[in-house]
Amino acid sequence: MLFEPVLHESVADELRTAFPNWDGDTRKLDIRVPLSAQPFERTRLIVSIKGDESKTHELVVVSLRALFRGEGQLVIDRTDFKDEYIPFFVPIEQTLVEIMDELPRECIADDKFVETYSAMRRRPDGKSLGYIHDVVWQLAARFLIAYVCSQNEFEACFRRLEQSARTWRVSPTSMNYLNSFERRDLITLT
Repeated sequence: MLFEPVLHESVADELRTAFPNWDGDTRKLDIRVPLSAQPFERTRLIVSIKGDESKTHELVVVSLRALFRGEGQLVIDRTDFKDEYIPFFVPIEQTLVEIMDELPRECIADDKFVETYSAMRRRPDGKSLGYIHDVVWQLAARFLIAYVCSQNEFEACFRRLEQSARTWRVSPTSMNYLNSFERRDLITLT
């Protein structure tokens, strides 16, 4: 099974202590993503349980690489999209679509997504490139905490996201990538 939902052992005890009534279903973990382009500390994740946002817990994640698990190999064909990819792709793209109206135009230019996805693939723990990069970093951390994912699988998924952003890019200021979701069905698959 690709992306088996298993809580990462490095945070398991901390989250179980923080949420004693949580049933352990990793799909119920929720990270609140900042909705404005204000700087924030990406390594500090505000975690809650979906359906019970009254209690939150600050989880510190300093490295995405430390969260990689397994030796899985994955190559995603450019035209290939399987349901098993949904846990990785949909939370990232859906969150970006949800926050795009709150952001300045320069934050949602196609070049920003190409740059962000490329950096995530090549240097997951690299220096922040700005708000969009930090949001994607947090979403990647949430995914790696909740699902088994090897470095190769992580890189393959970000390579595919980068290819998608490049496909929609027609100029340095084009904003077709996120706007394309109105014409695609992917965003409705949650």
